[in-house]
Amino acid sequence: MEDGLPLGPADQLHDDVRQKGGGRYSHWGDGLWFSTSDNSDPNSNGRDYTISIVAAEQAVPAAPVKEGYARLSFEEGVYTVDLPGRYGNAGGFAWTAYIPDLAPLASDGKSRYSELFLIEDGVYLPRADMLHDDIRQKGEGRYSHWGNELWFATSDNSDPNTNGRHYQIGYKIHKTLDDGSIIYHAARGAYVLYRNGSRFALPQYCNIGLTNKCNLRCEICGSQKFLDNEKIPRRFMDIGMFRKVADTILPFMTEVELSSYGEPSLHPDFEEVLRAIRDHGCVFKLQTNATLLTDRLVNLLAGMVGTVWMSIDATGPLFNDVRRNGKWENVERGVRRLNELRDPEKLKLCVNPTVTRRTLPAMMDVMEWAHANQIDSVNFRQYDPISDSFEEQPSPEELAPQIAALGEWAAAHPDGPDIRFEPNWIRFTNKEVVDTVHYKARSGHANYPILSGSSGAHPVYACMAPLQYVDIGLDGEIYACCRTQRTVLGFATSLDAFLNTWCGKRYESLRRSLRHDSLNPVVLPECAGCVKSYGGS
Repeated sequence: MEDGLPLGPADQLHDDVRQKGGGRYSHWGDGLWFSTSDNSDPNSNGRDYTISIVAAEQAVPAAPVKEGYARLSFEEGVYTVDLPGRYGNAGGFAWTAYIPDLAPLASDGKSRYSELFLIEDGVYLPRADMLHDDIRQKGEGRYSHWGNELWFATSDNSDPNTNGRHYQIGYKIHKTLDDGSIIYHAARGAYVLYRNGSRFALPQYCNIGLTNKCNLRCEICGSQKFLDNEKIPRRFMDIGMFRKVADTILPFMTEVELSSYGEPSLHPDFEEVLRAIRDHGCVFKLQTNATLLTDRLVNLLAGMVGTVWMSIDATGPLFNDVRRNGKWENVERGVRRLNELRDPEKLKLCVNPTVTRRTLPAMMDVMEWAHANQIDSVNFRQYDPISDSFEEQPSPEELAPQIAALGEWAAAHPDGPDIRFEPNWIRFTNKEVVDTVHYKARSGHANYPILSGSSGAHPVYACMAPLQYVDIGLDGEIYACCRTQRTVLGFATSLDAFLNTWCGKRYESLRRSLRHDSLNPVVLPECAGCVKSYGGS
């Protein structure tokens, strides 16, 4: 596929691919011989090239079935793709394989997500989602799917490179979705839309802004100061509008964030919002100031799957001073109750302290409180000064002793929360992650710019937000992200309206402008400053 359009003819002689070009190609073993549609250089013509695998309607090859194992067939809704034949040893009995980004899946128009199976000579191996150490040390067909990587052991702990067996991965469809176009499910969990001959990966992540109202007035909050200065009315997203947005985008979302200019839990229909996210099988992320954790709200949150991020910069009286109109006793009572009710494997509690010169001495108090209340992760960030605020940014010299103290605290409390002082982790054990099929479906790339060559950077794009994320405003507006809310790209009020925007030329131009090799200026002015701030250029 060249920019989403199929090339051809296929299965051409290599000499014809060399001499005639014109989009001819040939799949040969693990290699692809191809020419571009106009015989230009694919390294410099600015186009995207992808491969698509089409399912064959046949059963998985028959093979002897060992006790405790079972065979899967096409008729049962399982679709298979061969694994690449070169496997790397990961120690002991463990081997690793790269999972192709697209798997051939059925398209009855309604797939939600798929289970992954490892198949050895036509027989599926039953020990899935195993610890990597168990795969290394015990083997015997254990395996684990992690992103685009498969860790596995063969059924008899032999070397898969030399045992002569055929290894495949299979996917079984669970739920479905259709707008009249064909939507496939990608191996990593994201939907892929084939529309008018073009291929588009649909977004996995969204943020829905429910309100610009807030019960607090904090000196560190640029959002509320902006609304005050611009005299913008405070309001909620109409529940009818939310229903339209939910019906449009939640069926293909992996993760839904509730973060806005205000406090999301103030919304009068917050219970319906949470229920919609849960019923669509999405992981949720709530950004909250944690001052409104009533018994009713706590009961609602305890039944969710995802993460509650709480803006807690200090404890006790200092919290009340910093988070004006907030009461620390309400935070403590609500968090304690939520801890009692939550399943810690399904709902994670995390804290986002903003470090100002005023809250700098409170950093260790926050850590002690977080430890006592079984918080999973504490993510400190340095205050970025805003106009019309008396808060001050601490100097590097003031921060250094506190960051060192965090390291010492982490060493002394091995059972404590993960700790980060942006952008660096002081301790990281993945505690904040809900280990579900949803997490394994994540792309692994952040929704903000990362400098090329840095950890987590995408090899092609400076920022992945326009390829996997959307930000939704109070009236169903579509923004590229939460930092570009001056530019409306379209609306998510119907599937047609959304797809016309997501698959439209403006989004495509934005994506192209954010390629590392792009010589074009970024399409949105807001992106330029953001890329420079995060990405360094």
